[in-house]
Amino acid sequence: MKNTLILYTADHGDMIDGRSKHVEKMLKLLEGKIPWRKILDMEHSKIYEKENAWVALTDGRYKYVYFTLTGTKQLFNLKTGGNYYD
Repeated sequence: MKNTLILYTADHGDMIDGRSKHVEKMLKLLEGKIPWRKILDMEHSKIYEKENAWVALTDGRYKYVYFTLTGTKQLFNLKTGGNYYD
């Protein structure tokens, strides 16, 4: 088992050209053949929860969250634990 790689991925398919390409890219990332992203973007659509919709960015040090329904903004310092709210 120590030489076994179990890779489980899931995607609803609208952001990629196909699942096989997604799996190939994940394997290249794990093998160190391509670099990881420096910034990660996230979203939670009101499709999933009508009263809670947001978009966010993180670079591993900071996380910025914008709530699309209310206009509220949040900034988190992930290294120091400092939180800033608008």
